[in-house]
Amino acid sequence: MRRRVVVTGRDAAGGSAASQAKKRQPDLDVVMFERGWATSYSACGIPYRRHGGQ
Repeated sequence: MRRRVVVTGRDAAGGSAASQAKKRQPDLDVVMFERGWATSYSACGIPYRRHGGQ
């Protein structure tokens, strides 16, 4: 049986928790729930993404 982690809230803390869980155990199923219609994001990573950086 596969293990699943459920994260409530897709803000910075929820995204960080989901990311860390997946990094530590790549075979985990990670599911995120958000009550609102939008999720927050960090604008500081946008320049890296736009220019092909990691």
